Amino acid sequence: MRLALLGLAGSLLIASSLSCGDEESTDPSQNASLDGGGTGDGSITEDGSTGSLDGAGLSDGATTLDGGAVDGSTLSDGGPVLPPPRLVCTPPVALANTSVPTTKVGTGTPASCTDAALHAAVAAGGVVTFDCGPSPHEIVVQTPLAPPTNKDTIIDGAGTITLSGDGKVRILQLIHSFEKASPTVTVQRLTFTKGRSTDVPNTTATTKGGAALYTLGGNLTVIDSVFTDNHGPDTGQDVAGGAIYNVGAGATVIVGSRFAGNTCSNGGAIGALGSALSIVNTTISGNQTTGSGGNPGNGGNGGGAVMDGQGKTLTICGAVFTDNVGAAYGGALFRTSYENEATTIDKSVFDGNRVLDNPNSQAGAVYLQGTKITMTASSIVNSQARFAAAMSVYEHGVPAPGQIDMTNVTIANNATYTRTDFTTRGLVGGITVGDRVLGTWTNVTIAYNAAQFASGIGGVSNRLTIRNSVIRNDAQNLYTPLNCNGTPPANGDHVIQFPASNSAGAEAPCVSGAQLVDPKLGPLVGLPGEQKVRRPVAGSPLLGLGTTCPATDQLGKARPATGCTAGAVEGI
Repeated sequence: MRLALLGLAGSLLIASSLSCGDEESTDPSQNASLDGGGTGDGSITEDGSTGSLDGAGLSDGATTLDGGAVDGSTLSDGGPVLPPPRLVCTPPVALANTSVPTTKVGTGTPASCTDAALHAAVAAGGVVTFDCGPSPHEIVVQTPLAPPTNKDTIIDGAGTITLSGDGKVRILQLIHSFEKASPTVTVQRLTFTKGRSTDVPNTTATTKGGAALYTLGGNLTVIDSVFTDNHGPDTGQDVAGGAIYNVGAGATVIVGSRFAGNTCSNGGAIGALGSALSIVNTTISGNQTTGSGGNPGNGGNGGGAVMDGQGKTLTICGAVFTDNVGAAYGGALFRTSYENEATTIDKSVFDGNRVLDNPNSQAGAVYLQGTKITMTASSIVNSQARFAAAMSVYEHGVPAPGQIDMTNVTIANNATYTRTDFTTRGLVGGITVGDRVLGTWTNVTIAYNAAQFASGIGGVSNRLTIRNSVIRNDAQNLYTPLNCNGTPPANGDHVIQFPASNSAGAEAPCVSGAQLVDPKLGPLVGLPGEQKVRRPVAGSPLLGLGTTCPATDQLGKARPATGCTAGAVEGI
C-alpha cells in the first residue's frame, strides 16, 4: 500500500517548466515540459523583477471569518468574507437526516460539550449531533477526531458548532487504505478553524495535508460548512490542502460551503490525490499556497484547490474563486490528469486570483493538464501572472492530449505583470493552449487582457474552432502579434477581432475570416461573487452576428437560434 501511494504521489502536480516572453519568443505553447522533462524554446529574460505585487502574506482581501454561527442556508454571517453564491446549481447531495442521532454530544450546556465527549461520539460513528445550549459554541480538540473505518459517520453542527485545532493539531482524520472507496464521512453545518499539520521542509510525504480534514481512503461529503485559518505544511511536492485533503480511491463532494485564509504547500484550501472532486455552490476566497517550484519542485500549485487523479472527474458548478494566490501554477485551481478525464466547470466565477511573480510560474486563475474540459456560463477576470494571466491548458503525454470546449465564457481584464522594460514582460493575458490540445469555443468573449503580446490567446492553431466570438485585447509590444500567436488562424466563423493592425502592418487573423473591426464593448460589470461580463454597446458589430447559437447566454438569457449576439452575453 505504501509503495502504491508513493507511486501515485510521485506523479502529483506534474507541471510544465515554462518561461515566458522576451523578443526571442514566438510560441509560448511550445514552452511546456509536460512530463517533467523537456525544455521550452521561448524563455523570458529573467530580470529579477518582482513586478507590481510583492507576494508578501496572503491576498489583500479579508482572510478570516468572525467565528459566528451559520444558518445552514446562505451561510452569510455578516463577516468580511464573501458568502457562498446563491443556489446556482442543483446540489448533488442534500443535508443528511440527523433527527435520530446515534450520539448526542452534551446535555444542554456548553460545559457538557467537551473534547472527550466529542472524541467518543465520533469514534463510535453513526450520526453525531450536539446539545450545547442555544448559543454558538466552540470545542477545541486536543488530538484529531478519528471516525471508524467500518461504518459511515455524519457530524451535524446545526450551524452553531465550531471545531478548532487551536493552531496546534489537525481536527479530524480518517486513516483507512488508499484503495478503499468507503466509508463516507459527512460533516455539515460546522465551522472548522485553526487546524494545523506540519512536516519537515520540502517533504515528499502526503500524510500531513488537510489541516482540518484528512482522509486516506473513503469518501468525504461537506455541506454548508466553513473552513478558515487552517494551515498545512509549508513546502513539499505532493502535500496539499490547507483545509481538506482526500487521498485515495473515494470522492470529495463539497456543497454550499466557504473556505477562507487557509494555506498549504499546494491547494491552499482543498487537495485531492487519486480521488474525484466536486465543488458546488461554494466560495473559495483568500487562500494561498506556500510551496514553490511546482513539481519537480516543492509545490505552490493551486492557490484555492489542487487535484491529481487518474480515472477521476473534477466537477465545479456555481463556485466562486476569488483572491486566491498560487506560487507556481494556477492561482485558483490546478488539475493534472492522465487519460483525458473529464473536467466540468459551469456557472462559476474566477475573479482576482493570481500567481506570484516567480520564475517559470503561470496561470493566474486556472491550470489544467491532460483533461477534457467543458466550460460553460463562467468568467475568468482580473487575474495576474507572469505568463498566461488567466488560464493554461496543456496535454499530458500521449494518452491525454487535452481538450477545452467553451460556451458562453468571458475571459477579460487579466494581465501579466508589467516590467520597466516592456520587452521582458510575459506573454498571453488570456488563455494559452498546448500544441496538441483540441477545442471548440462558441460565444466566447476574450477581451481587454494585457500582456507584452499575444494578449488574448497563446498557441492558437487549426486545432481550435472559434465561433460567434470576440477577441479584443491590449498588447504593449506593437511590433508583434497583438491578440494571438502560435500558428493561426483557427477554424471558425462569425468572429470579431481588434485591433486591426500593429506597428508592423495588418494584424493576422486569429480565426479564419475574422472581421478586424472595433467590437465596441462596454466595461466589465458584475456584483462581487457573481458573473462578470463585458456587454456590447449600441452600434456594436457583435449584435446579431452569430449563427447556430446556444439556447441561452452566460447569464441565462434566451438567445435566438440565429442572429444572436457574438460573445458571451446577449444584447446590450
